[in-house]
Amino acid sequence: MNSMETRWVKGGGRKGGNVIFRSEGNSGRFFKFVYHKDLAESVLRWTCAQRTSEKCGAFLKTLGEQVIFASEVHTHEPPNDFDVVELRTSVKRKACEDISTAPRKVIRRALMENPDMSPNVRDVINLRVDCGEIQTAFRVGVQRRDRPRKILALFESSEAADALIKAAKTDKNITANQLYKGWPNDRVYINENLTSYRADLLRRAKVKAKENGYKYVWLKNFIVHVRKDDGERVLTIKTIADLERM
Repeated sequence: MNSMETRWVKGGGRKGGNVIFRSEGNSGRFFKFVYHKDLAESVLRWTCAQRTSEKCGAFLKTLGEQVIFASEVHTHEPPNDFDVVELRTSVKRKACEDISTAPRKVIRRALMENPDMSPNVRDVINLRVDCGEIQTAFRVGVQRRDRPRKILALFESSEAADALIKAAKTDKNITANQLYKGWPNDRVYINENLTSYRADLLRRAKVKAKENGYKYVWLKNFIVHVRKDDGERVLTIKTIADLERM
């Protein structure tokens, strides 16, 4: 896997117009992957786009723009005629924005490109969050009529994400309109992106804490922690069974 190079380019793929090219070592020849389907926890599946007499079973799984799993046993040689476009860091987000003008991409424009966004974030939560620290941002989850889907933002580092979450939690009244004037005056919640299991565990821990008089329930590195009172020991809640220790 270390010998593989990944390039994202625009055009051709269904998911936001993206196409992935993966190189074969240092050969400079690329296999082309296109969007196949959404999996759980915001993971996307991509399949080899090459049309041959024998179906190619090679595929990738990605989270954001990171390849998290690859099964690349191709049944064909890599083609030579792909027009591979290398996106430089300085223009990468603009290229991504040009991929599609669908309404769901408006959120990316506000997060990535709007010149007023960073000052507003700094003013609202007293923290500088440079747009360059956000690798990508997109909507995830099932569409519902009563509320918008959540926004998943991937940062350059876990430290940047932690700093934003910590600062946002100091103000419980942040609204979307404070961040960007074109958005409604609705409450904004900034949290870690939890799996459905951990989200349910956090919910159960909060209920249990209220029942048993625990003062503190919080997340750290996606793990639920509880403390009954100041100075008492901290309990980590990793399973449903751990709730019985509260």
